[in-house]
Amino acid sequence: MRERRERKPEEKGERETHLPPALKKGLTFRCYTIMEITKFPEKREKGKKFIYDGLESGALKPIIAKTFPLDDMVGAHKYMESNVQMGKIVVEV
Repeated sequence: MRERRERKPEEKGERETHLPPALKKGLTFRCYTIMEITKFPEKREKGKKFIYDGLESGALKPIIAKTFPLDDMVGAHKYMESNVQMGKIVVEV
């Protein structure tokens, strides 16, 4: 009979999370849906300003997991479906 060994999180396609320690510190998490922001013009403009200002100042930096050429769209979709990326998947046009 073959002995089973415990797989490491990275072998399972999982990532380590720091959520439990954060919750112990009493942090509050707030998630937003796209409709909460785009439905109301004043919130949408405030959100756009926040993003544009953050990108311009360097405070916000997009994380790119992997870049694919347009002719490898299938590879890009397979990579997305693998759910191992940390960041955005870019397809160059």
